[in-house]
Amino acid sequence: MLLPLPLLAAGCSSTTGAGPTTATPPATSSGRPVAVASPPPGALVIAVVGDYGGCAVDCSEEQKVADMVHSWAPRAIISVGDNAYDPPDKSAADMLPYAADIAAGRFLAALGNEDYGDNCSQATVAARLAALHQRDRHFVSTLGAGLLDVFVADTECGEPDGFTPGSAQAVELKAAVARSIARWRVVVGHRPPYSSGPSHGNPGSTWLAPPGTDLVLSGHDHNFEELVAGGMHYVIDGAGGHGLHPQCQPACAPQSVWRDDSHFGAVRLTITQSRLLVEYVAVGGAVLHSFALTR
Repeated sequence: MLLPLPLLAAGCSSTTGAGPTTATPPATSSGRPVAVASPPPGALVIAVVGDYGGCAVDCSEEQKVADMVHSWAPRAIISVGDNAYDPPDKSAADMLPYAADIAAGRFLAALGNEDYGDNCSQATVAARLAALHQRDRHFVSTLGAGLLDVFVADTECGEPDGFTPGSAQAVELKAAVARSIARWRVVVGHRPPYSSGPSHGNPGSTWLAPPGTDLVLSGHDHNFEELVAGGMHYVIDGAGGHGLHPQCQPACAPQSVWRDDSHFGAVRLTITQSRLLVEYVAVGGAVLHSFALTR
């Protein structure tokens, strides 16, 4: 069931209804990377991480990403899944760099295949759910006093409400997005519908983009990528610290706009009433690529 979470205010006024969305060309897809700029006054800053949770074994890259993300002082951190790669008793250690965020309720995590122990058993996910502050497997969170609704879905085979088009979860997600009055609507799910990485995308995940969605965030492939299909922007952000996956072997996805498989990092969303800016930021602070949706 998609359960609403308590509204997290961020100093932005709410707006009912939303006009058409357009995308501006990538700002940094060519030339030298630029440093992350300060957000405009009143903007809602959200960090996105994914495929990171291996701190119980090796925390070096994961900690670098977390340190960078925390330097942005984000209102919330979205995880696109794979929060823990090690046995259930080490889940908390795997997520240690984000422990304070989890405790404060500002960590909005999707579940990935590793969170299920890479199988379909509900038993394996219990410890992960407890570590993720007892949130449901899929839920809705309202941020910025109605500026943004985040719809966190569960794309894994252990999800009892289903994980395919036409499933109970997909029907609920479509209805939840349709009744949202937020200015912007972002859907989060671990497995990407399209990808140039090893998964080559999962066409069965296209239900993550019901009408009214502005942006879909995923992980699973350990790299960065922006893809556009049917006018919808899809972002893969799986470079949170647990290794990197090569792309375009043997070929890039036809939906691919920009991609990188050489840097660990995170995505920063800067959101105002009129713009949703997406920045791919490598460890060290360089913006490798960005695009903006405007309304």
